[in-house]
Amino acid sequence: MQYDDIVLCATEWKTCHTVYCGGTTMEQFAEYLKTDIIVMDNMRSHHAKIVKQVLDESEINDLYLPPYSPDLNPIEKMGSKLKAYLRKEKVRIASELPPAIERAFSTVRASDCLGWFRSCNYVQ
Repeated sequence: MQYDDIVLCATEWKTCHTVYCGGTTMEQFAEYLKTDIIVMDNMRSHHAKIVKQVLDESEINDLYLPPYSPDLNPIEKMGSKLKAYLRKEKVRIASELPPAIERAFSTVRASDCLGWFRSCNYVQ
């Protein structure tokens, strides 16, 4: 079973995430976009027409990262922290994965996000 995670890591002292069983669809991603500003990699669903429509209607500024540039993506840095936590948990049963992901996200602090944004040169 595959789980897809949509993550928001903000510099305004908040984080949030959503976990979907299976892949993330265009519709799910478009619903998630109803936030502030977004930096996205080149995942296919990020370029869907519905995504552009939601961004335009919500007056959300978008920034697409250059291809193959995980060093510019703060979510990649967050992913490293989450994966390290999950490796320690050693979850081997699919039904136990979502609660483990919740616990992993509970370890992410706003100060972590700010550090990741700084390391990617998005903020001073």
